[in-house]
Amino acid sequence: MIAIVLTMYTVFARRASFLVIMGFVVVIVAACILATTIYTQQTLGLIQNVLIKHHLLKAYQSYRILTWLDPSFSQDQYGYNIHMAQTAIGSGQLFGEGYGKGVLTSGGWVPNQWTDYIFSAIGEEFGFVGSAILVLLFLVLCYRLIRIAQTTIDPFGMYIAIGVVGMFSFQVFENIGADMYLSPSTGITLPFISYGGTSLAIDYLAVGLVLSVGLRRRKIRFQTIEHKGRSL
Repeated sequence: MIAIVLTMYTVFARRASFLVIMGFVVVIVAACILATTIYTQQTLGLIQNVLIKHHLLKAYQSYRILTWLDPSFSQDQYGYNIHMAQTAIGSGQLFGEGYGKGVLTSGGWVPNQWTDYIFSAIGEEFGFVGSAILVLLFLVLCYRLIRIAQTTIDPFGMYIAIGVVGMFSFQVFENIGADMYLSPSTGITLPFISYGGTSLAIDYLAVGLVLSVGLRRRKIRFQTIEHKGRSL
């Protein structure tokens, strides 16, 4: 929800507000980079001694952040899923091992590979090339949605289109990033790829809303047709 709101706000905000929002985003990203690279131990201590101790985070939430900050943390238990997912992606190398031939994914070594970690199966079976094609298809989808938002004259329809772009962009980054230690695992599905009836239905409904906005970019023009002496 925050990703959707920020996307819509940065598009329609005035220049001063836009700069403030972008500055806030840059600070958050910089803080995450510093936490994961330079001040890793201090961040781990903050989570363990403050956030967990004072019940500001639930146990499973803290473990997801800890495994993101420290890839070696509890690889046999809490960090097992993400560790095996990254190993599967790396084993695919350039062209992958072939459809259905992934040793780790087909052998069931990667848990939840049909939902949260679906990208690990794609990376192992189709390699870097197949993974890059998938990311390219998502970029094309977002580009087409942005084009609809640019050409519509309805402000509300524009908000819908931009919000859907923010939703898809964040889902793709979060799901793929979680498989490669770029972001914490949050259980967000990969649009149109991960198994799940509700998430798939919402994705199609979101695209349908944007297509509806695209169909109404121009006013309907009625034509008079003469049919057997009567005008229709």
